[in-house]
Amino acid sequence: MNSKVSVVIPTYNCDRYIAEAIESVLHQTYTNYEILVVDDGSTDKTRQSLEPYIGKICYIYQENQGVSAARNRGIKEAKGEFIAFLDADDYFLLPSKLADQVACFKQYPKLGIVHSGWKKVNHYGEAILDIERWYDSPTLDLKTWVSQQPALPSAMMFRKEWLERVGDFDVNLTHLEDVDLAIRLAFEGCQATWLKKITVAYRQHDNSAVAQGTVQQAKSTILVLNKVFSRLDLPKDLRQIENSVRIGNLSWVAFCLYKNQQFDAMADYLKQSLNYIDRKNKNIVLLWIEMFNTFSRNFYGQFLEIHEITVLPQWKKLIADVLNFQPRNDIYRINSLNKDNKNDLEEIKSISNILAQNTTIFHYPQKLKFNLSLLSNFGEHRSGWSYAINSLKCLQNDSGILVEPFVENDFCWWLKKPFKKPWIGFVHNPQNMPKWFKYNQSPQALFSSKLWKESLESCKGLFCLSQYHKLWLQEQMGFDIPIASLIHPTETPNIKFSMQRFLANCDRKIVQVGWWLRKLHSIYYLPVNRLRKSMLKLNKYYINEMFEMERKEFNIRPNLNDVEIIDRLPEAEYDELLSKNIVYLDLYDSSANNAIIECIVRNTPVLVNPLPAVIEYLGKDYPLYFNSHNEAARKAEDFSLIQETHEYLKSHPIKEKLTAEYFLKSFAESKIYQNLTV
Repeated sequence: MNSKVSVVIPTYNCDRYIAEAIESVLHQTYTNYEILVVDDGSTDKTRQSLEPYIGKICYIYQENQGVSAARNRGIKEAKGEFIAFLDADDYFLLPSKLADQVACFKQYPKLGIVHSGWKKVNHYGEAILDIERWYDSPTLDLKTWVSQQPALPSAMMFRKEWLERVGDFDVNLTHLEDVDLAIRLAFEGCQATWLKKITVAYRQHDNSAVAQGTVQQAKSTILVLNKVFSRLDLPKDLRQIENSVRIGNLSWVAFCLYKNQQFDAMADYLKQSLNYIDRKNKNIVLLWIEMFNTFSRNFYGQFLEIHEITVLPQWKKLIADVLNFQPRNDIYRINSLNKDNKNDLEEIKSISNILAQNTTIFHYPQKLKFNLSLLSNFGEHRSGWSYAINSLKCLQNDSGILVEPFVENDFCWWLKKPFKKPWIGFVHNPQNMPKWFKYNQSPQALFSSKLWKESLESCKGLFCLSQYHKLWLQEQMGFDIPIASLIHPTETPNIKFSMQRFLANCDRKIVQVGWWLRKLHSIYYLPVNRLRKSMLKLNKYYINEMFEMERKEFNIRPNLNDVEIIDRLPEAEYDELLSKNIVYLDLYDSSANNAIIECIVRNTPVLVNPLPAVIEYLGKDYPLYFNSHNEAARKAEDFSLIQETHEYLKSHPIKEKLTAEYFLKSFAESKIYQNLTV
């Protein structure tokens, strides 16, 4: 008879996910198992969620003591020869998981652990990243458990006798309790191997390790390492890697703290890692950056937005502490690393060069003078122009060249006298603005003003956000004023469009997003039947005024009941909206459209008319261009075309250029910026 497997599911306030976890066990091909659900004092509707499974599970309730105590209770009550853990918010992906892992134990009777791969998913169950740790940790021995720490209980199966031998999970640890257990097992000679298959979905959400990056997590990490490296029986090869292991763990904790916006603590733990770094190491800062980038890729599947760290005051102070330098205008002078390390001049230059090549706060000379109080005054959306222009704040210099981040607004509203000192600016509005649509902010109105003409004499360059706009500006301005085109950046949210969620959405919408240079009433005339027409519209007087002006201009009387109006949404709800619905834009003209850029990084299909600047961002082969309402409606209701567009956006090469880091790099390396003198 096949050996029994005890599946232990610890749960605390997971009523939303617990049923999915249990169902994934019930659908296993291996049938000789028991399910032990250990409820660690839940206060939500966990018990009600479990009622349909009462005859199929062993339900154990205890006062809240933490996940380790809950797992230990499961081990104590388990009747199986083998124990598989499954966190309540995870679920088995592979129907043969239990069968395949038991087969490994039968093939190699000396094994105590069979590990496997896992798939990171978001709270909807949508895939984020496949984790196959056997590539970087092919051998699951003591050195691997200490240095690489590839533990994940939901992906592992244990021989129960080994768990009883080493004393279960340490209830004093709030984090790394699984790594601690694996290390203790390895010290006792427990053998482990890989089942080289992805068997489980690990749900990454607000309660995951990174989201809970706290000082308590840091304390647990240090405690585990102290337990390991204080052992008298520690092998020599492990003693030799103690420093690198501690650096890696302290950097991981710092990364978690950074993602949780605990920047002071982040800097503190990075500084602690200096205790284990060779003082002659000239790559200290680069080491931290590379580690953060690795963590970001492995955990989020995304490259690190380096500039977001390097503009932090805590980061700058940390670098100052490390290098003992004094900033003087845009020149960073390094005196020495410390009193004990007498670097010669060449060594100091080498360190400076490494920083200049690899960290953005050292990379570019500071030449710009912003009005810092206005840097958040460019719209209400988190990924709008404020987001873009804030990425340039690291170039701030109180004695620098004046920057006009939004030329049309500043000349129209704020500026009273022409510029006499050198300045640069960003021009946003394209040439084909309708004359009824805030035409006083059009480039034509701007260029005809006396204030503009008198300011041009001191202008050192203009930036815009598409080649289409740049060519037109050059035609208007001639070549006396240098003009450069940049790509508008945006944030990339964790929640992205899913075709599965779109098809499962009982209230599928086609949503018109934004108002600037939109054909505001276009969606009212879109003849769709399978999608609810919706409009994301701020209830602002000036926006309502524009709607009224368009109606008068074109003498249109739409049925206002045809379109659902959605007022401003919180960021999470906005991300949710774009993750399961499609977007509609009918534009008068565009230089760079924020909604299009947001759809690109979210893989959200957007129907849009093929204007030149739009094609620059989406590409000439984009499937959802339209030239009429009927064409737009036909394409919107062709779900196979929606799927094709979703796949197109998933592999769109422009994504790597839509980061704030790339925006900063492109700006600072432009000829305009390079030629500025302060």
